[in-house]
Amino acid sequence: MEIALDEQPEPIKIIPRNGFIAFLLSLLTPGLGQIYNGQPNKAAWFLFFLLSIPMIFNFAKGTTTFYGLVVFIVYVVSWKIFIIIDAIRNANRQKNFIPKSYNTWYYHLLIAIGILAIIAISNIPNRTKPFRIPTTTNHPTIIEGDKVIADLKAYKNSQPNYGDVIVYTKPDGFLYISRVVGLPKDSISVVDNIVNINGVPCHSTFIKKTFSDNMPMKIYEEELPNGHKHLLLKINQPFESDKANAAMVVVPKDAYYILGDNRDNSLDSRYIGFITKDKIKGRVLYSFWGRTGKKRMNIDFTQQ
Repeated sequence: MEIALDEQPEPIKIIPRNGFIAFLLSLLTPGLGQIYNGQPNKAAWFLFFLLSIPMIFNFAKGTTTFYGLVVFIVYVVSWKIFIIIDAIRNANRQKNFIPKSYNTWYYHLLIAIGILAIIAISNIPNRTKPFRIPTTTNHPTIIEGDKVIADLKAYKNSQPNYGDVIVYTKPDGFLYISRVVGLPKDSISVVDNIVNINGVPCHSTFIKKTFSDNMPMKIYEEELPNGHKHLLLKINQPFESDKANAAMVVVPKDAYYILGDNRDNSLDSRYIGFITKDKIKGRVLYSFWGRTGKKRMNIDFTQQ
């Protein structure tokens, strides 16, 4: 008589979690370290909080102020660090870990792709965007090397006003920055680099002599019709006197006349014509860094 032997159960595999692997996975994809540790629910909650707060900041205009930007950066960085630390600590504790069905390299890869896809889909266009200033066009207010923040939705429900420093595109497709000095239907002329609006010269006050690009220059304060005051530079001997004295033009409907604060060194409406509303991409708000470090932090360009 044959005796059937009972089938022996497969031995349970115990594979301890590795803190370094958990670190790498979390660094590459937030929450993947928790998946590696067999904690998918925790991974989902971590991902939810990582994505939801930036969305709230975006809708609440949180990064339209310098300190709001600081809070946002601190939150995102701190939360990512916390996720990494949590993954490492839990991995080091699990010496008798029994792998789950999804604890294979190919499942981890698929999950990583899924998480990154969720991040990409939920990453709605940011309200604000950083820019680095490469030229001296807007000296002395905005300096070459400044890193600034622009509000890309500043004119969604409003119109540009006198003194606004705007981000706009030219026919070459690149982004540029200049100051609005003429609104639709305004009559604009330039006399000795001072703007005349509707036949009235803007009030200008001499501030001091200075040097820019090793050239002797003068700094003036110009006041626009809405009371906005800003500084501008004028070279003692302009490169092109005809541009320092531009004939009167009328700004078309839905267009704007823009000038750089460095009046003798700016490729603005005197050269390229009017800027239509559809070419305006946003308004420059403030700086968050520059070549001189913290001296160029938190400069409010909406007030100067």
